[in-house]
Amino acid sequence: YVVLQSWMDENEDINAGYSKYVRYLSNIAKEQGAEVVLYITAPDIQNQAPVSEPVKQDDVDREIKYVLELAREIQPYAVVHVPLAINGIQLGGTDLTFRYVNDFHPNQRTAFLTANMFYAAFFNESTEGFDFNTVTENNPKGMDPGQDPDGNPATVFFEEDEKIYLQKMAYSAVMKFVEWWKGEDPIPVSE
Repeated sequence: YVVLQSWMDENEDINAGYSKYVRYLSNIAKEQGAEVVLYITAPDIQNQAPVSEPVKQDDVDREIKYVLELAREIQPYAVVHVPLAINGIQLGGTDLTFRYVNDFHPNQRTAFLTANMFYAAFFNESTEGFDFNTVTENNPKGMDPGQDPDGNPATVFFEEDEKIYLQKMAYSAVMKFVEWWKGEDPIPVSE
């Protein structure tokens, strides 16, 4: 498997950014017998504080459309579209945060959500019922060892309710994307 990760380089122009290199690298990977996984990160919508509505909804809608068109063209093995999951959690507001306050990077919650999305994308099943409930940040970014970039414990243990909620949202986002990708319907926005 070859994971092709985006990071603020999604561009609808087929000759630029993520699109250009996904096409190029996907062809190389497939020629070598590898499967391709599109991994779409969410740096622009990861909230560091509670939100009352989704962050940058129009941007998320454009990105979903763009990635769907790209997936329909290159036919990857799987798509892990983290913005779709975070957007779904942010609908109606949420106290859950997805990035550090002192660092632009995703926090342990985003790592947990993403790991569950990868499993769902590979196996087409939910991780609900799995014991996995812990994520450890391994780069303290100037803090003491054992701390995350905000000075909190590096290891987060997710309580059962939050764990199950994130597992459900991970699975739901993956399955929603697959439904749109494999379906014949026009590409949706803001569902």
